[in-house]
Amino acid sequence: MSWDRNKSTSEQLMVEVLADTKQALTLDEIVSEIQRRDPSALTGKTPKNSLYSVVYRREKRRAERGLNSLFKTKTRGSSTYYSLNLKGMDAIGDEDIRKMKIPHVIPYQGSKRKLAPQILDYIQHEVKGTVYEPFAGSAAITIAAATSKIGNSYVIGDKFSPLISLWELIIKDPNYVAEKYERIWNEQLDDPKSYFLDIRKQFNSEPDPVKLLYLVARCVKNAIRFNANGEFNQSSDNRRLGMRPEKVSKESFAISSVLEGKTKLVAGDFMEILQDAGPDDLVYMDPPWQGTSLKKDPRYAYLLDIDELIAGLKDLNERGVPYLLSFDGTCGDKSYGKKLPDYLKLERVDLNAGRSSQATLLGRDDVTIESLYLSPVMIEKNQANVKNHGEIKIFA
Repeated sequence: MSWDRNKSTSEQLMVEVLADTKQALTLDEIVSEIQRRDPSALTGKTPKNSLYSVVYRREKRRAERGLNSLFKTKTRGSSTYYSLNLKGMDAIGDEDIRKMKIPHVIPYQGSKRKLAPQILDYIQHEVKGTVYEPFAGSAAITIAAATSKIGNSYVIGDKFSPLISLWELIIKDPNYVAEKYERIWNEQLDDPKSYFLDIRKQFNSEPDPVKLLYLVARCVKNAIRFNANGEFNQSSDNRRLGMRPEKVSKESFAISSVLEGKTKLVAGDFMEILQDAGPDDLVYMDPPWQGTSLKKDPRYAYLLDIDELIAGLKDLNERGVPYLLSFDGTCGDKSYGKKLPDYLKLERVDLNAGRSSQATLLGRDDVTIESLYLSPVMIEKNQANVKNHGEIKIFA
């Protein structure tokens, strides 16, 4: 098997266990073995139910696409045993199992594009309404949800208005974005370093959405930075020229194809963006981490107000809105963020985001673990979905 262990999802871990033991096992036995191998895996309160829901949803998706199931089931007494389906094993390594092909055009540092399949695994109920992403950035979860047909409409929001203007162009006029970006990209070739500084100055004077895309694509580690006056001040990475125009064109059109006509774009505070969210909707939030947004040159255009965030989460709980929150985590021995209040009744799971790029540059092996919080209503809806489906009937 070719899966990268650092990027394993719960289903991948289940495959590894069954492949190694070479015998049919119950879900309890599989969960026990997964946790023995990796104590950080399946960290929720009901790991068996979580694994069951993930497998159910993915096997259902394979059946809808005419693919072979990955698992076989057999009932013995009151227990159900799982084994690998050899006819479905040829799908291992395929995008359908490892990760979805998610379009990606804004290369933000901290984007959840690589974590999107793991995050979507925790959406284990039908989203009948709208998917909201009020701290959009690269909008990776919105795009992944739309690609997976989770939700019927989408709201992309952010306090940084030039970013929302860029998303509006990408979704509604990808050809304009592709042509203007290509023109900017080609004009840099004679003197990339000086050209970057010129575009940065122009953007700070008059924020142009496509110039923002160029700056993000060209700047150091794709890590945007702003000074105390709110001006973009990150330097260019002079080892590269940024995303090539043909890729920007391809990704922009792909994103437009899944979001055009069903996406609302809002520039503003996150609770303003979420004012119409209700119980049938889903909110995903990835606000600035506390440990990265309180510096002299923050990587975000606006600093995080932790009290405002907590008040917003409390309000969503009271309104019965299900949500997922990516908020803090660890990298090596370093932790980010204070513990959220217990009265919010959030369930935390840890996601392995792989080796830190900064650690790699320093020759270390630090792994980043990001925390994902599930709201009380989210947990209830997921558990109700598991209960209502009963045993998985679509396996071979």
